[in-house]
Amino acid sequence: MIHRLFRMFARKNPLPDRDMPSMFQVIENDAPVAGQPPLPKEEPVQEAQEQGGPSLNWIQHAYPLKQAVITINSDAPLEADCLIADLRSVLLKLEKGEDLGQGDHDGREFSFRYCNRVPGPSFFDTPTGLPAVDTAPGSAHKLVVNLQAIRNCNRERVLSHLAGVIEDLAEGITSISMSDDDVGYAFTLV
Repeated sequence: MIHRLFRMFARKNPLPDRDMPSMFQVIENDAPVAGQPPLPKEEPVQEAQEQGGPSLNWIQHAYPLKQAVITINSDAPLEADCLIADLRSVLLKLEKGEDLGQGDHDGREFSFRYCNRVPGPSFFDTPTGLPAVDTAPGSAHKLVVNLQAIRNCNRERVLSHLAGVIEDLAEGITSISMSDDDVGYAFTLV
């Protein structure tokens, strides 16, 4: 586990063509993002605290969160090479600024959603931090990937965690949660 944690923070150039300072941006205001509903103000904070969630100080510092969810469904077993190709395809769409999408490739269906301002809860509030997986009707196999960062991180920082997912899948890992203070990734393959 320590090896994986070290590897998460010591990855070799997950974004080689980008400089580190540009990976972070401060949100100047709390204006709603176009196309997204306005954020609820108190309910998520109160609910999170009642359930033993993050402190009010942490919520004020880190929230709203930035989250991305990617799912891939298939009737056939999901091979690592195919999953990696699909994840790279989704990454290209996300890097182009697409927030929502779906498609299929060789019998595998994929979908993704990126949200810039999520009032909570954090993906990592659960004891394991792993995503719950329900296979789609008629689908025997599924990959669910959760990516998350706090509000002072930009979109590139959130998407940079996909490099870790791809590396772990290439090593044969089928389920892992790697996070530090609500920033990281988790995935489950069934």
